[in-house]
Amino acid sequence: MSAALRAAQAPRKPALTGAPGVAFLFPGQGSQYPGMGSGLYESEPEFARWIDQGAEILAPILDLDLRTLLCAGDPGDEEMAQALRETRLTQPALFLTQYANARLWMARGIAPVAMIGHSVGEFAAATLAGVMEFETGLRLIAKRGALMQAQPAGAMLSVRAPMEALEPHLDGSVDVAARNAPRLNVLSGTFEAIEAMEARLKAADIACARLHTSHAFHSVMMDPVQDALEQALAETRLTPPTIPYVSCVTGTWITEAEATDPAYWARQARATVNFQEAVTTLTAELPAILLEVGVGGTLSAFARQTLPREADVAIVQSLPDHTRAETDDLAMAKAFGQLWAAGAEVDWAKLGPRGQTRVPLPTYPFQRKLHWIDPPKPGGAETRPQIAQDAPAALPVAAPQPILQKDLQMAAAPVETVDRKPRLVTELLALLSDISGEDLSPDDAGASFLELGFDSLFLGQVSQKLGADYGIELTFRQLLGSYPSVAAVAAHLDETMPPETAAPAAAPAPAPQPAAPVAAAPAATVAPTLPAASLGTALPADGSMVAVMQAQLAAMQQVIAQQMALLSGGAQPAAPAPAPAPFAAPQPTAQAAPAATSTEDDEPPKRGFSIGRSTNASGGDLTPAQLAFAQDLARRYSARSPKSKAYVQKYRSVLADPRTAAGFRAEWKELVFPVVCDRSKGSRIWDIDGNEYIDLVNGFGQTAFGHSPDFVIEAVTRQMERGFAIGPQSDMAGPVAERFARFVGHERATFCNTGSEAVMAAMRIARTVTGRDRIVVFSNDYHGQFDEVLVKGKKSVTDPAALPISPGIPRTSLANMVVLPYDNADSLAWVRDNIRTVAAVIVEPVQSRHPDLRPRDFVASLRDITREGGAALVMDEVVTGFRVGPRGMQGVWGIEGDMATYGKVVGGGMPIGMLAGSAKYMDALDGGMWSFGDDSVPETMPTFFAGTFVRHPLIVAAVDATLDHLERHGDALWTATAERTANAVAQMNAGLTARGLPPMIETYSSWFVPHLTEYDANAALLFPLMREAGIHTQIGYPCIVTTAHTEA
Repeated sequence: MSAALRAAQAPRKPALTGAPGVAFLFPGQGSQYPGMGSGLYESEPEFARWIDQGAEILAPILDLDLRTLLCAGDPGDEEMAQALRETRLTQPALFLTQYANARLWMARGIAPVAMIGHSVGEFAAATLAGVMEFETGLRLIAKRGALMQAQPAGAMLSVRAPMEALEPHLDGSVDVAARNAPRLNVLSGTFEAIEAMEARLKAADIACARLHTSHAFHSVMMDPVQDALEQALAETRLTPPTIPYVSCVTGTWITEAEATDPAYWARQARATVNFQEAVTTLTAELPAILLEVGVGGTLSAFARQTLPREADVAIVQSLPDHTRAETDDLAMAKAFGQLWAAGAEVDWAKLGPRGQTRVPLPTYPFQRKLHWIDPPKPGGAETRPQIAQDAPAALPVAAPQPILQKDLQMAAAPVETVDRKPRLVTELLALLSDISGEDLSPDDAGASFLELGFDSLFLGQVSQKLGADYGIELTFRQLLGSYPSVAAVAAHLDETMPPETAAPAAAPAPAPQPAAPVAAAPAATVAPTLPAASLGTALPADGSMVAVMQAQLAAMQQVIAQQMALLSGGAQPAAPAPAPAPFAAPQPTAQAAPAATSTEDDEPPKRGFSIGRSTNASGGDLTPAQLAFAQDLARRYSARSPKSKAYVQKYRSVLADPRTAAGFRAEWKELVFPVVCDRSKGSRIWDIDGNEYIDLVNGFGQTAFGHSPDFVIEAVTRQMERGFAIGPQSDMAGPVAERFARFVGHERATFCNTGSEAVMAAMRIARTVTGRDRIVVFSNDYHGQFDEVLVKGKKSVTDPAALPISPGIPRTSLANMVVLPYDNADSLAWVRDNIRTVAAVIVEPVQSRHPDLRPRDFVASLRDITREGGAALVMDEVVTGFRVGPRGMQGVWGIEGDMATYGKVVGGGMPIGMLAGSAKYMDALDGGMWSFGDDSVPETMPTFFAGTFVRHPLIVAAVDATLDHLERHGDALWTATAERTANAVAQMNAGLTARGLPPMIETYSSWFVPHLTEYDANAALLFPLMREAGIHTQIGYPCIVTTAHTEA
């Protein structure tokens, strides 16, 4: 008895096998839409059989035939979508679709070795595992849905933060409904409690968004469901699972005792769904491919966010989400291929006859031909053999006859070529490792550059390096399209470069060669004896491969000419006199890649700075429906703005502007052109076609008060009337600098042309004052466009460095730069250990491309370390300065830098950069304070800093007017605009989660950053779609809200 009890309580785990098995993932509520699976219902009898059977069982229970929603529904039908949001229908609809999809996979030979079910999905997993019969599972899930529908309405809140950051705010008023990923949790409770929690989390700068749900699932509001559900299960026969699965209640393998306990299933309706721990448990113990069974890719996204980057786990999606970007059949076919590619054992025969046609393939390898262009002839004497005078002027025309044997014996030994592709692969991997810092292995040779995480900017560097090392021109677009992997590039190099020959071995003394035999001739004719080939022609002294091949071909041509002359009855031409020349071993024309292979590791990719541009990579082949959609959008977009498009084309050859090609993909190149602006005012711009837009680009952050604010125009106009001389000191420069320094809380200030220039000045000052060279920056910060700050880091914090992020930046110029992970304890340790060698630590307190990350404690620790170590802390407030408050993030956090850089907002729309800081550092610009009429002198050694247009009178006037406006109306930007931005982003993220997608829009203060293209590269089409709808946005840049924007 005790042994049986222990067996029932032991986890039911799968047996490990050699090949990776397939684990089914069944999603929960939120992924449903009308018409889900309708394509499979029409084309797959196995899928239709289970849908029909289930719909008939459920019809009297639901008083509805689910097939009207599942098989005939349209995702765009709002009435049907609303009906399917009722949890009494949602739960059985999802269960039935998932179960039918799972049965279809099994009919195709893909059986699960393990499973995970998220909430409702656990019933599908249990039914497939045999815990309950199919009809029983249907009735139970319908009962569960009806019981939950009868409970009072509630609310749910998605929170984008780790549990450690969330726990201090949990006071018992809400429950944790789900732990989906390390930084993605869901809270559940009453409307009042969720509303209060939302306000509390936003006040703490924790991103959160309301979910569109009818009830507070997995919360205390579901307690009344448990008793009734347990009673219904007590009347049901439950049996131990025959397929192991991981419980999302416990986060570990289900036991027989749990699976057959009605109390477990009652508790499952109330307990937290711990998908994060469940998928971690499964992948840690089982080499499995994760296959999401059912519609959408919600669990696929959660799994990708949970599993470490180095985890070798394939994640596959079965069916499309509500957008129906591809048909059900195509999605299943792609999934089948992905399973096979990931190593799953598939039975192709079980796909069944589907109208395919067998085509014969040749049984021989395709013949490759190389066609070489001869190099220019050398200026000296001709060194090739003279053939023309030796060959007969014309050959007589005669009836063909068997003349020569197939094996014509040559006196010269054949040249053996070298198989160099393995060497090329090794060299290319070393080259990529050296440029990227990634530690690449031979296994990476077949992976696409996109799979390796390399974007177009990186591939531009690779393109340059290939040209320098191999003399082969490959554009970065070719590396994305025609040659997308190391193996493909190696094959291309091998085909393109001249062949290499093996070093000739020492040959024995040549034996006499017999004359080439002739086939039998007519009886009355005696065949003449053919001469051996004469090899007296000189081989070229330079030993180049092309020249050697030419000489060999010439010798062969000479032999053939002699033999043909004899066979045609002519005299044997006299062989030319030998002219031997030393044979030099030919050298390959390609230069070897650098011998030393860098073992530097790039940091894992994170959301954040990518120098403001989208990857020009293809997101993979588009389906016919997707391509038709993109092309139709291109036609509409082009028709809407023909003048803008014509303008860009007209000046493309002369105006070098990278923004005209942002988001380029060949599939939709016709819509890759920017809006050409005619005029602007407030929150709106008008293009040269007369279209009106609400602007969300807003000068990439420098427009805070709307376009062309009246107070700036008036101030600049007044100054223009007075003149704007460059050279003499502006009479406004001193008063405005004094006012600016007082505003931001620093002792001294200076003017620059741009924010980049301000950062450059801060670095130079810090090096001057400290006498040190090393500068520390952090991953995903953006500090401008000069070489030293266009850097990325490595994984290793123990041996950090700086690598260039684009072509044209020499690594030698980065020798004094260090890039560390932001908000990382190891980074603090490195700075603390090396602070005596550091001139400055530069921080972008809230990263412009990652505003959710606001690590105050980390920056406070940097402040303490730099103060103790005599290094400067530079706060880069070009984005946050004057946007988040009068003193920027330094005021918000109460942390003051030794210097701070500013720009954008303070110019009121005019180009500006400013640097402020303590006198200790700022004195290095001019020597410091001294006075007339006494013996004072500049005490500080100055560095060089100058610029023709700094303190431009028109710009100084604009800054003065902007400071005036901020003193009177700053709250409109710092409070009201920030609140409107937060509300808008909450609505957008709620829209994403309602469609089964994670919230992908980050925000802080009055800007937000959509990360949609990181989820799906085809989301780049959102930006032209928004412009078509009259919202001006640009791919790769934050969206900026101004005081001129109002509530809709």
